[in-house]
Amino acid sequence: MSRYFFLLGINNSGSTIVSQYIASSSNGFLPEFGNNEGQDIPEIQEILATNTFDWNPSFRVPWGDVKKIYDSYLHDSGKKIFIEKSPPNVIRAAEIAEHFFDNDKFIGCCLISNPYMFIGSCIKNYIPPWELNDHVVEQLTKEWIWKVRIQFSNSQKFDLQIIRYEDFTLDPKKIIEPILNSFGISIKNSNPTIRGKNRTGFVSTVMDMTPRHIAFLKQHEIDLINKTLHEDEEILDKVNYSIFNLEDINKILSSNLQLSNRGLLERCKYDTRTKPISLRMKVLNELKALFVNRKF
Repeated sequence: MSRYFFLLGINNSGSTIVSQYIASSSNGFLPEFGNNEGQDIPEIQEILATNTFDWNPSFRVPWGDVKKIYDSYLHDSGKKIFIEKSPPNVIRAAEIAEHFFDNDKFIGCCLISNPYMFIGSCIKNYIPPWELNDHVVEQLTKEWIWKVRIQFSNSQKFDLQIIRYEDFTLDPKKIIEPILNSFGISIKNSNPTIRGKNRTGFVSTVMDMTPRHIAFLKQHEIDLINKTLHEDEEILDKVNYSIFNLEDINKILSSNLQLSNRGLLERCKYDTRTKPISLRMKVLNELKALFVNRKF
């Protein structure tokens, strides 16, 4: 049996929760650094010029060195299988197949989520409000399309199952156990546990966060997403997604009012953020204030 299981997961699509569930089910080793990604292991960070595996296809990952470090961590853990989910692995499936599986059967699966969750999460976590505009929303939608196209290609080339995040949250055991069994990975824990991301604290149950991320988006942003998706509906059909209309959105928001309210509150807080003033501007403003208030 292979010593590695690669969860090829698009960023901001639930890969942390899914990888924790897989690791708990199989008693596999999951790195404790960052969001449980191999690329966050300190020794890996030291040999990467970009600090991550990077989404740039031209960036060359030193897989020989990476594998030695992974092997060492797996050995020290005393476990049998290393669960790896660094998101940029999505564009490097062929390299992984060569270095970890000798171009034999690829052990792993692909993970995607609906575009609204991906885009809402990306805006909240990476885009400050003073940089958010229509172009950014359109580019994030195109980024989702690009990454899902790669995932579909990975699934076809390496005979991997595509997991939709929403399906996983409905019945994790039904989705994960058949995949692990198909690779001869035994189920060690029939009641897997998860803890979520380090920055968000302990999460005791698997739940669909889509209501939270859709509530974070404004209506004109959803309209822009839909407009861009309409230009490439073929890929939506291939992965069994559809463009959400108003009825779909209302149904999703009402499915979990607590998460929907959380998303609305997060957007309110997001919109009140102000652009940081540089130290130079801060000093100039203070000098200006002193001059204006000075009595002659």
